Amino acid sequence: MRYAAIDIGSNAVKLMVGTVVDGSVSPVVIKELYVRVPVRLGADVFQTGIIPETTQRKLLDGIRAFKLIIQVWNVDGVIVAATSAMRDAANGSEVIAAVENESGLNTHIIKGKTEAALVTELFRNLGNPGIQKIIVDLGGGSTEITLLQPDGKLKSKSFQIGAVRSLMQKVKPAEVKKMMVWLDNNVDHQNHCIMATGGNINALRSHFGLSVPNHILLGELQNAYDTLLPMSVDERIAQFMINPDRADVIVPAADIFLQIMKHTGDERILAPKAGLADALILMQYLGKTPEEM
Repeated sequence: MRYAAIDIGSNAVKLMVGTVVDGSVSPVVIKELYVRVPVRLGADVFQTGIIPETTQRKLLDGIRAFKLIIQVWNVDGVIVAATSAMRDAANGSEVIAAVENESGLNTHIIKGKTEAALVTELFRNLGNPGIQKIIVDLGGGSTEITLLQPDGKLKSKSFQIGAVRSLMQKVKPAEVKKMMVWLDNNVDHQNHCIMATGGNINALRSHFGLSVPNHILLGELQNAYDTLLPMSVDERIAQFMINPDRADVIVPAADIFLQIMKHTGDERILAPKAGLADALILMQYLGKTPEEM
């Protein structure tokens, strides 16, 4: 069956169309279309607390375009979900009402824990089932960390730490400390692996993670950070062909991943190039809503 998902994030708004097939262990999402538009809600929300009318118009233009694309694909279901920036915006409910009016689709502002549960369902069968899995979902406005135990139990926490928020110097040191303390208190430091999702880790892996398939090593990530940090945004775009709306946030994202990996003692991180949009498609196939995750 074929589904569509619109992910209204803090750094961009994304549309994915995918077909779900039964795999040998669990359902598999086959990505057929992925489109992103550079509507950065977080740039406004993390600075002023609201989404201004100019940005709302860009968002609605993107939703109109996505709606037409979805009609061409003849999907079996569609879901629209908004994350950190929309959660934080004082006028988030009004903006969501406008999106629903424009798209005719029920639009969800999903909580950090719901976002974590969705991504965990996607990653559940990856890696060694006998060890703890640390799943890091780094977005523009927040980082959701989920610990998946060998017995299937979950523990997750959302932190106000994201690539756009960090770029704008809106991440509080106390929030970073809170994340590290939480990791100290909950990670099995002797028996775990770490996985990550999000556009930034995918871009970092594509350009710098060349040693191990689907992974980026700690040394490679450090090299990425050291290489990109002194470069201008234009230089990053020209040399690495990074999207303009990715080129400025990729460095703070790399820094966040480095802090987490060094703190947990990991030498590599699995980045399977799947994220919230994939998870929203899988959720529809499973017949669930965000509130049921």
